[in-house]
Amino acid sequence: MLEDRSVALDQYPLQQLNGIQASHPIYEQRTINAKYRCGNAAQDRLSFEPVERQHQFDDGKMTELANININLNDEIRKSMGVVNVGDVKDFRLNVQILTGFEAPTASSSAVKSAAPA
Repeated sequence: MLEDRSVALDQYPLQQLNGIQASHPIYEQRTINAKYRCGNAAQDRLSFEPVERQHQFDDGKMTELANININLNDEIRKSMGVVNVGDVKDFRLNVQILTGFEAPTASSSAVKSAAPA
Protein backbone atom coordinates (compact mmCIF):
# COMPACT_ATOMS: atom_id res chain seq x y z
CA MET A 1 0.00 0.00 0.00
CA LEU A 2 1.27 3.52 0.80
CA GLU A 3 3.40 2.56 3.80
CA ASP A 4 5.14 5.77 4.97
CA ARG A 5 4.68 7.77 1.77
CA SER A 6 2.31 10.73 1.54
CA VAL A 7 0.05 11.34 -1.43
CA ALA A 8 -1.08 14.77 -2.64
CA LEU A 9 -4.75 14.95 -3.64
CA ASP A 10 -6.42 17.46 -5.94
CA GLN A 11 -8.30 20.23 -4.18
CA TYR A 12 -12.00 19.43 -3.70
CA PRO A 13 -14.17 22.21 -5.19
CA LEU A 14 -16.51 23.97 -2.79
CA GLN A 15 -20.19 23.77 -3.67
CA GLN A 16 -22.92 26.38 -3.27
CA LEU A 17 -25.37 25.57 -0.47
CA ASN A 18 -28.21 27.85 -1.55
CA GLY A 19 -31.69 26.73 -0.58
CA ILE A 20 -30.78 24.36 2.24
CA GLN A 21 -33.08 25.00 5.18
CA ALA A 22 -32.46 23.90 8.74
CA SER A 23 -35.17 22.25 10.84
CA HIS A 24 -35.53 23.14 14.49
CA PRO A 25 -35.93 20.36 17.07
CA ILE A 26 -39.13 20.08 19.11
CA TYR A 27 -38.71 19.12 22.78
CA GLU A 28 -41.29 18.14 25.40
CA GLN A 29 -41.01 18.08 29.18
CA ARG A 30 -41.92 14.68 30.66
CA THR A 31 -41.85 13.10 34.11
CA ILE A 32 -40.56 9.57 34.59
CA ASN A 33 -41.18 7.54 37.74
CA ALA A 34 -38.71 4.66 37.81
CA LYS A 35 -37.10 2.21 40.20
CA TYR A 36 -33.31 2.22 40.44
CA ARG A 37 -31.06 -0.35 42.12
CA CYS A 38 -27.93 0.73 43.98
CA GLY A 39 -24.88 -0.80 42.29
CA ASN A 40 -22.18 0.95 44.32
CA ALA A 41 -22.34 2.63 47.71
CA ALA A 42 -19.34 4.58 48.97
CA GLN A 43 -18.98 7.19 51.71
CA ASP A 44 -19.20 10.09 49.25
CA ARG A 45 -20.95 8.58 46.20
CA LEU A 46 -23.89 6.36 45.23
CA SER A 47 -24.38 4.73 41.82
CA PHE A 48 -27.77 3.50 40.62
CA GLU A 49 -28.88 1.46 37.60
CA PRO A 50 -32.49 1.34 36.38
CA VAL A 51 -34.35 -1.84 37.31
CA GLU A 52 -35.89 -1.71 33.83
CA ARG A 53 -33.64 -0.05 31.23
CA GLN A 54 -36.50 0.83 28.85
CA HIS A 55 -39.29 3.19 29.94
CA GLN A 56 -42.57 3.44 28.05
CA PHE A 57 -44.56 6.67 28.23
CA ASP A 58 -48.37 6.71 28.31
CA ASP A 59 -48.47 7.51 24.57
CA GLY A 60 -46.45 4.37 23.75
CA LYS A 61 -43.14 6.11 23.03
CA MET A 62 -40.04 4.50 24.55
CA THR A 63 -36.84 5.89 26.00
CA GLU A 64 -33.76 4.34 27.54
CA LEU A 65 -32.97 5.22 31.13
CA ALA A 66 -29.42 6.13 32.05
CA ASN A 67 -27.44 5.23 35.16
CA ILE A 68 -27.45 7.82 37.94
CA ASN A 69 -24.37 8.77 40.00
CA ILE A 70 -24.87 10.95 43.07
CA ASN A 71 -22.07 12.78 44.86
CA LEU A 72 -23.15 12.88 48.50
CA ASN A 73 -23.02 15.89 50.76
CA ASP A 74 -24.50 16.02 54.29
CA GLU A 75 -27.92 17.22 53.10
CA ILE A 76 -28.30 14.55 50.40
CA ARG A 77 -26.94 11.81 52.67
CA LYS A 78 -29.51 12.78 55.34
CA SER A 79 -32.46 12.91 52.91
CA MET A 80 -31.62 9.53 51.27
CA GLY A 81 -30.88 7.71 54.50
CA VAL A 82 -28.77 4.58 54.59
CA VAL A 83 -28.39 3.01 51.14
CA ASN A 84 -26.74 -0.36 50.62
CA VAL A 85 -25.72 -2.16 47.42
CA GLY A 86 -28.80 -3.91 46.03
CA ASP A 87 -31.32 -1.51 47.59
CA VAL A 88 -34.07 -0.31 45.23
CA LYS A 89 -35.14 3.35 45.36
CA ASP A 90 -37.90 5.21 43.53
CA PHE A 91 -36.76 8.20 41.46
CA ARG A 92 -38.89 10.89 39.85
CA LEU A 93 -37.04 12.31 36.84
CA ASN A 94 -38.01 15.50 35.01
CA VAL A 95 -36.66 15.05 31.49
CA GLN A 96 -36.68 16.87 28.19
CA ILE A 97 -37.19 14.56 25.21
CA LEU A 98 -36.83 15.15 21.49
CA THR A 99 -40.22 14.53 19.87
CA GLY A 100 -39.50 15.64 16.31
CA PHE A 101 -38.47 18.51 14.07
CA GLU A 102 -40.35 21.52 12.73
CA ALA A 103 -40.94 21.32 9.01
CA PRO A 104 -38.75 23.88 7.20
CA THR A 105 -40.64 26.81 5.72
CA ALA A 106 -39.65 29.39 3.14
CA SER A 107 -39.15 31.95 5.91
CA SER A 108 -36.92 29.74 8.10
CA SER A 109 -33.22 30.43 8.16
CA ALA A 110 -31.45 29.01 5.15
CA VAL A 111 -27.79 28.11 5.13
CA LYS A 112 -26.09 30.79 3.06
CA SER A 113 -22.73 30.48 1.44
CA ALA A 114 -20.37 33.23 0.44
CA ALA A 115 -19.76 33.76 -3.25
CA PRO A 116 -16.30 32.64 -4.39
CA ALA A 117 -13.76 35.42 -4.79
